[in-house]
Amino acid sequence: MGVRSFLAGIAAGASRQPGEKPAGTELPAGPAPPADKDSQADQERQADQERQADQERQADPAPSAGGRQPGESHGHPLAVAVVAAVAGAVAGAAIPLGAGAIYHHIHDPPGIETLTRLMNAEAAASMAPDIAKRDAAVRRLYAPGAVVTDAGCQTRGASRVWAGLSEVESRYQALPRFFLLRHVHAQVLWQPDNSGASTADVTAKTFGVIRPSASSAGGQVITGNELWTFALVRGTWVVTSFTYNLCLPASQGG
Repeated sequence: MGVRSFLAGIAAGASRQPGEKPAGTELPAGPAPPADKDSQADQERQADQERQADQERQADPAPSAGGRQPGESHGHPLAVAVVAAVAGAVAGAAIPLGAGAIYHHIHDPPGIETLTRLMNAEAAASMAPDIAKRDAAVRRLYAPGAVVTDAGCQTRGASRVWAGLSEVESRYQALPRFFLLRHVHAQVLWQPDNSGASTADVTAKTFGVIRPSASSAGGQVITGNELWTFALVRGTWVVTSFTYNLCLPASQGG
């Protein structure tokens, strides 16, 4: 049997009505008994009705949803099975993808803005003309044992370290008057790199302008590299160290 004949047989079997016999299986009809005119007319009407029914089935072979028998599926069973299998595969693939996105969102570390907000607050405190506001900011931003370091990259031999809140406060009290101060281009490394992060290292760059003074009539532009360390202490992120005026290794373009 050829492939086309085999497929045609499947299609014919799928469209066969319940109780309908396959084509070619009818037994040969015997000689018809003599019929009178009335019975012959009835037979002709019945034949006309059967031809009309055949034409209607050919014009609309698939029954409408309203005319479908209970339990009867719409369309070829093989097509229905294929569509169901594809839909199931797509739905099954969507579940793990969505779950993976949720997992990564929940387990990601905090956003870097958690730390840059503290850096911006430090810059604002440095520019504040009120010493009391500077001291309050230091106590709010820094850990009790925090260390601030001027690495002296651009002022060789002038490096200095302030350790503990008392010394850090004294540094801020002696700062020159800034016209502008920013910590820019921040990049963070979380430890560990997930939602359980408890410490972080941040590299950034300093950009500032010091107001004119007796020692610098035209003001002074300051730039440099920075390294910050942060820690999560009782649910609050604080600065544990701040190093500025830092020289980078030669491999990093310093």
